[in-house]
Amino acid sequence: MKKNPYSPSKRRLVKIKRRISGILSGRKKSLRMNLYLGDLFNTFEGQPTLSQYYIVARIIEADLVRREIYDKSYGEFIARAARGMENSKEKTIHTMKMYRGFLEHLDEVGFNPDLGCLSVASSADGIFADDGTHRLGWLYWAGIKYVSVSLDDRAPKYPLKGREELKKGGIDETVLSELDRAFEEIRKGLHGELLVILRDSVAGEIPALLSGKGQLEKITLSNSSVNEKVRENEIPEEIWRLYYDYKDCPCHIYTLKLPENRLWLRDGKLHSVAVEEITKEIDRLTGTKSWGYIANSVTESLGLRECLSRLEHDYWE
Repeated sequence: MKKNPYSPSKRRLVKIKRRISGILSGRKKSLRMNLYLGDLFNTFEGQPTLSQYYIVARIIEADLVRREIYDKSYGEFIARAARGMENSKEKTIHTMKMYRGFLEHLDEVGFNPDLGCLSVASSADGIFADDGTHRLGWLYWAGIKYVSVSLDDRAPKYPLKGREELKKGGIDETVLSELDRAFEEIRKGLHGELLVILRDSVAGEIPALLSGKGQLEKITLSNSSVNEKVRENEIPEEIWRLYYDYKDCPCHIYTLKLPENRLWLRDGKLHSVAVEEITKEIDRLTGTKSWGYIANSVTESLGLRECLSRLEHDYWE
């Protein structure tokens, strides 16, 4: 059996070193926000990260334990391949029953976002959840689409190329196929669109350019068209500023679904690598920076869409 490189004492030491490094650097290291779950399912170079495989495993297990199936743990399949950890059948059953108790407790008392804030690593490679996979499993089945997170400016704890890591560890191909299939199904259900606002005066060839980047659809906003309601006090100030910038000018509204949308924290805000590249192309095409706006994340899109939908739909063509 391989030696476990992720012992509790080593994890604590790594956390202490990260805190000290953050203090010494003097940089802002985190941002607290409510994040749409779909923004946690952007892949790295076309494959799930190891942490995303763990999230998928917990979602599968949440379904298994509710059906009183305790002798199969996908999280253990991953841990065995990635870390060399292996439990007895009795230990697996005990762990899965504990998970069911955890889920039933959350069913009864609900989820407290102030106590259950997830740590999410943010780097140029993307944003990825490092912990709270069991809580994410419950949130998914409870139909709660937002989670309170702390975005930390650091590298992720787990390897980014999850499939390669699991294959290297000798995971069963059938199990890996089941995890991949579940990941794609979950991601498809959560994969939202980015809101695009184009000023009427400069729209021109922009829709054709955007159609080459992903699925573009023109929409009409009205109160009845908004499915994801965001309370006013949960909408960040920057989104309200965008709302006031565009609420009185003739604009066209679109949604854009990108195949990949790598996010990272910069200057206290989530940025999209793909959107920044598209924005530069549009700047060159139009010769102006006042052509409109593309939301960076689905989280930002839903907040902005909620703001704009409060206007009469006659403002929008």
